[in-house]
Amino acid sequence: MNLKMGRSYTYRNNNDMMNKNILKIGIPIIVLIGVFLGYRSQFTKIGLVNFRDAQMAEIVKANDNHFITPVQIDPKTNDFSGLVDFPVIYLSHISILTVEQKANLKKAMDNGGKVHVLMATSKENDFSNITGEDLEYIKACFDNDGVENTKRWLNYSRKVFDKKNLFVSEVTPAKVFPNDVFYRIGTDDYFEEVADYWTYYKEKGLYKDGRPTIVIMSTNNGPQSQFRTYMDEMVLELEKRDFNVVCLDGFGKKLENLKALNPQMVINFPHGRLTSGDASVDWLKEKNIPYLTPQLVYQTEQDWLNDQQGISGGIMGQNIVVPELDGATQPYAIAAQYITQDGYHTFKPIPGRIKRFCDNAERWLSLKEKPNSEKKLAIYYYKGAGKNAMVAGGLEVGQSIFSLLENLRKEGYDVGTLTDYESFIKRINTEGPLLGDYAKGTFDKFLVEAKPAMIPVQEYESWCKSELDPESYKNVIRTYGEAPGTYLSTVKKDTSYLAIPRVLFGNIALVPVLPAALGENEFRLAHGVKKAPTHAYIASYLWARKGFKADVIAHFGAHGSVEFTPWKQLVLSLKDWPEALIAPVPHLYIYSVDNIGEAMMAKRRTYATMVSHLTPPYSDSELYGDLKDIAGMLHKYKGLGEGNLKDTYKKKILKIIDSLGLDKDLELTKEEVAALSDETVEDIHHYIHEVEGEKITMGLHTFGHDQTEGERNETVRMMAIDPIASSLEELALYRGNGKSPHFHHHHREVKRLSDIDPTDYTAQASFMITQIINKKATPSQMFGHGNEQLLEKLYAEYGDLEKTAISEYYGGSYARKKNTPKTKKKEELVYDIKTHKMVPKSSLKPEGGEQEEGHQAEGQKEELVYDIKTHKMVPKSSLKPEGGEQGEGHQAEGQKEELVYDIKTHKMVPKSSLKPEGGKQKDGHRAEGQKEELVYDIKTHKMVPKSSLEPETITLENAEQLLIHLLATRKTAKAAEYLQTDAGYKELSGLLDKKSFNQFKTASKFNNAVAWKVKALENKSFVKFLRFVQDSVQKQQVFNSLKEQPVIDKIASYRATLDKKTIQKASEKGFLH
Repeated sequence: MNLKMGRSYTYRNNNDMMNKNILKIGIPIIVLIGVFLGYRSQFTKIGLVNFRDAQMAEIVKANDNHFITPVQIDPKTNDFSGLVDFPVIYLSHISILTVEQKANLKKAMDNGGKVHVLMATSKENDFSNITGEDLEYIKACFDNDGVENTKRWLNYSRKVFDKKNLFVSEVTPAKVFPNDVFYRIGTDDYFEEVADYWTYYKEKGLYKDGRPTIVIMSTNNGPQSQFRTYMDEMVLELEKRDFNVVCLDGFGKKLENLKALNPQMVINFPHGRLTSGDASVDWLKEKNIPYLTPQLVYQTEQDWLNDQQGISGGIMGQNIVVPELDGATQPYAIAAQYITQDGYHTFKPIPGRIKRFCDNAERWLSLKEKPNSEKKLAIYYYKGAGKNAMVAGGLEVGQSIFSLLENLRKEGYDVGTLTDYESFIKRINTEGPLLGDYAKGTFDKFLVEAKPAMIPVQEYESWCKSELDPESYKNVIRTYGEAPGTYLSTVKKDTSYLAIPRVLFGNIALVPVLPAALGENEFRLAHGVKKAPTHAYIASYLWARKGFKADVIAHFGAHGSVEFTPWKQLVLSLKDWPEALIAPVPHLYIYSVDNIGEAMMAKRRTYATMVSHLTPPYSDSELYGDLKDIAGMLHKYKGLGEGNLKDTYKKKILKIIDSLGLDKDLELTKEEVAALSDETVEDIHHYIHEVEGEKITMGLHTFGHDQTEGERNETVRMMAIDPIASSLEELALYRGNGKSPHFHHHHREVKRLSDIDPTDYTAQASFMITQIINKKATPSQMFGHGNEQLLEKLYAEYGDLEKTAISEYYGGSYARKKNTPKTKKKEELVYDIKTHKMVPKSSLKPEGGEQEEGHQAEGQKEELVYDIKTHKMVPKSSLKPEGGEQGEGHQAEGQKEELVYDIKTHKMVPKSSLKPEGGKQKDGHRAEGQKEELVYDIKTHKMVPKSSLEPETITLENAEQLLIHLLATRKTAKAAEYLQTDAGYKELSGLLDKKSFNQFKTASKFNNAVAWKVKALENKSFVKFLRFVQDSVQKQQVFNSLKEQPVIDKIASYRATLDKKTIQKASEKGFLH
């Protein structure tokens, strides 16, 4: 018993000791947990929804309160369920919120959280449960963004909204910053008056008397921004170059402050227009101020380097395209996004980019200070090989450059010895030819006679080392070998040289654009190949910059090839060849005003300032000779009844069709021509009208040669006639009395608009334009009272549209807005259950007014289905499944089933009725009964299986006749001759690809140097022949026929006949007088 009691006592003692130990350990733990929970409860989490990284970086850096935690929330990926316990939530620029997100925000408000939307983009999302003085305070802090006010609204959110009393400061009024200020670097010094800024600047010892002033602006940062090192570094770099620099912030007084500063250059990190409207553009023009717009890259540096696009979407539109309306140039990448220690992306300078940009800015400003007699200009011109004409984009380059040099001489530039045009062009052909990479004898002669720029390979390599990206130059070596390569290279006295053609006229160097790569056709070379440029190509540009020391580089005419060299599309880096070869020298590009697409590429990729020139004058081609005759015959033929007279006309028409080759142009078969059906007559009629209305250029534009008044008037008529005619037709259709346009192939003089057929809209437009040009009438008078009344009605319905184009003035916009159907527009066919035929939808109207619900009026559109009982296409409503619901996988009779073409029975049958025979067919062979695509057969005018149609084949005899026709016709002769050369065959064959040809056609518009290729490849007969000779055996056979004397005689005879017609046309138009 005593033993048990002893044990019990010992056990009790041990428990007491254990409890005491637990208490000793547990109480501190409990205290620690309590302290920890109390500590955690003191934190204030503030949800910041849709705040950008740049904003977050500013907020986090400004926040000096450890107990305030700003949390970035992305509305695209977050449903806000984690925000319901947040005491404060701010949303920025919110446009769309999901139902779930709104519900969670309401929960947060119900839990006592404060929610406010800043700068809401829709009324629906403009909500807040912060009111009164609280709202005024928060808005004042955000409206006057900066370090001090960021601290204020963070403190206010904790103290007032989260009701925390520890670790808070007293609430002080928001600091109000002026909207329009002048500043420099840092966040402390900013001034509302320009005089105060210059006083500060002089006190700092920074002002330089007599030196240019440069203004820097940014829509991304202001004087209170903590992360604007890219601007601060630019300010310091420009100040090192002895410029007076001032940063300008604010929009309201921007133009007023710019004028007060009177700068010599404006640099802007843009996002939209410089100011509202064009007032700033007028000021920039008046003061001759360069407007440079360096770019921020919205990617990391490495992502930007790897990105072939460079910039895209809305950022491209607002930062590059829209600023160009103000005259912006130099979209040069300055800063990229780098991650801060807090994990946010902010803009910081890309190493080396600010210095390079400032080099460019300094060179632009030096042009204002340097005397004209000392300025050096390198002009690159486009030229075909050998002594080919210098033509580019409708511009006569040779004569235009000569005129430019004469004007430069008048302006005080040193152009050396410049006598007459003949001597000038002789020097160009001798000293500035474009040599092929194969002409060894010609190159040797060139070295002796032309005296080219001889660049030692060591000097060239030193230029490459200082100016090019190392990896890019390694790629050149991998492609073409070590410098100097094989093209335009030579060796003299154990020294290798690159011999670069150029023609020196004093301080002006004329340089031909060399091939950007070797082994490529002319089109690909002119429009970019994914190859590094050759050593010679690189040397020609580096020589202008480093050897010749050009103050300006210019490209003369549309276009060169440097803008098409690899790689990035926009916001280039040094790895991209246009920047590496051109920048930082100021660059001018003389370009045709009508080629906007390629001009923009040249402008943006080569940092060019575009100088537009006029197109050549335009005229329509009109009809002449046999074309004029057949046009009249076709009109009469259509109205004749059967009989001898119609047969006589038919014979004459067929003879002209054969002599002009119209059947080949329209791809008409012999049967179609012989039948001369109404449809064929109409096809020929429309084709002749297209020929008549074709716009042609009258020669080339030449600098220094004004167009005559007649040429200007005719060009205006050509520019205006199509949109006016189109609008007149659409307005007529809107009124309900429009008809298909009727074409008249004559140009009889009319005295009144009423004399013209009301459906001949082109003739009406031409008459209107003539009357307005001759000042016999105003546009309003010519437009007519009826059209004016219609426009008044449209104004009331749609509002007054801006009359920025001819088509808008004449009401075309309104007609298009009403979706007026045009004539000959494809119309939907529907099944008419009354006639059991497919008919145009517009021809049907429900009978007897509105039908009862569920009943279909006769003639109403109804879906057709295949009836497997009758094996016919029938209206869906006429069928009902038999015997109730069918079992799964079984089709009720009359149920809709997909139809396919059975190549065994040549009929459309239900898909389920067919099975491939004999198991799996061989690859490329279709099993009988397999589904096949239907296509339209223009011969039979029926839908037939695709496999049943074969491309029209031509025999060797047909091909020989085609070739005779092509060689005799001037518009295709050059291409047919070119096709017989290896280079021509390779190039033209490559353009059989539709995409390649479309690119070629777009890029070569109005470029007479290659226009003949475009015209040939648009000729169906030429393309048909080109496809025939893709077979090497057929090619050899057909070209061998040209050696036969009868064939040579036939070509000469046919060409003489065609030439007579051409001379007749020229005489009729008075172009030979």
